[in-house]
Amino acid sequence: MNHPQDSRLRSGWSSVTDMTRPRILLVDDSADSITPLRDRFSEAAVVQVRHPEEVDERDLYNADLVVVDYFLSAWTERDSAPLARAPRDGLAVVSTLRSILLPTFSNRPALESDLPKVAFALWSANLNEATLGLPEALREHVFARENNLEWAFSKEAIEEGSGSSQMVELASAVQSLPHAWPGRAQGDAAVEEVLALLGLEGKDTIWMDQARAETLQCRPPVFEMSQRNHGLALLRWLLHRVLPYPTFLIDEQYLRTRLRLSEDEIPVESPLWVELSECEYQGVLATFSGRRWWRSGVENWLWRQTDGRSGDPTEIARVITDLGCVPGSLRHPVVVIATDHRRRKEPAELEDVVRVRPDDWPPYADTAYADRRLAAEDPALGAMVEDDDRGLMDAV
Repeated sequence: MNHPQDSRLRSGWSSVTDMTRPRILLVDDSADSITPLRDRFSEAAVVQVRHPEEVDERDLYNADLVVVDYFLSAWTERDSAPLARAPRDGLAVVSTLRSILLPTFSNRPALESDLPKVAFALWSANLNEATLGLPEALREHVFARENNLEWAFSKEAIEEGSGSSQMVELASAVQSLPHAWPGRAQGDAAVEEVLALLGLEGKDTIWMDQARAETLQCRPPVFEMSQRNHGLALLRWLLHRVLPYPTFLIDEQYLRTRLRLSEDEIPVESPLWVELSECEYQGVLATFSGRRWWRSGVENWLWRQTDGRSGDPTEIARVITDLGCVPGSLRHPVVVIATDHRRRKEPAELEDVVRVRPDDWPPYADTAYADRRLAAEDPALGAMVEDDDRGLMDAV
């Protein structure tokens, strides 16, 4: 089956070099004003900017990532079109563009591998308004999950550079997906594909076996859901349901809390980070939202360093002191969240917290905690408290 991606005729997509770099299509009604943003991507990606009126099929089939402006307030051609042909916002435009890539009964590919693999995202200069006031801690991943998107980007973040790096990494992740995702008929091949993309392939250590088991317990989309889109469902699972939460991967805040560190940040050349380098996550989307570490790897390292006493605060303090770090004052610190779902910078003592159930918190993620005094004072936070822990608020 021949698709427009078989012909690289559109300006900007034509060279062999371009085909080896991730390709990003930015769709915006102010295309002229955002064209200079291409400089933010340097040589890391090929970036095309199109007005909604200019997008054609080659643009879509040749892209790894399509990012559409949300508000589209300056699209004059749309304003005079009949209602059914006048998309109100970028979400509607994404739906239309995605439908062009989907097969129909009269245009059905012979093989799953003939389906294009393209990720879709929104961007906006006012992401708070675009996401209808979602708490900032939930804004990008929850909005994307609710609206059949891979992600939602802030234009300010693009201008600062962090957002452009995320776009490049997401487009690169799409490019790295297999041309044809294994199906159930191929046995464990799909599971191995998942593990390979996450960086767990071919490594044989005790904690790696545990990491594989913990990963599969988090229900990655292994078979049909990934087979239908070359593995895009796996990227969504990582972006929406794994990276924002403490699961088999933990971020730096959870790592520092587990190791009882007093420092807010540890220099990248620190002996501690060198020690933990073997269990740093290096799989797909590894730096999309900051560094991550395999939880089982950290626990195994701590077990070995403390001679099996990894739950003993005194032993943990000894280990990190030997590595030039300063232990914190709490014996059993835990990360806590506030009413707006944002994590508090300072950890709390385990005996001073209650378990909570924030919206969208995955059932396979580590337990979420809140300060019990704050939960007792704040009705919104108190409403999240687990039933079995409500009595702890009465004791404040």
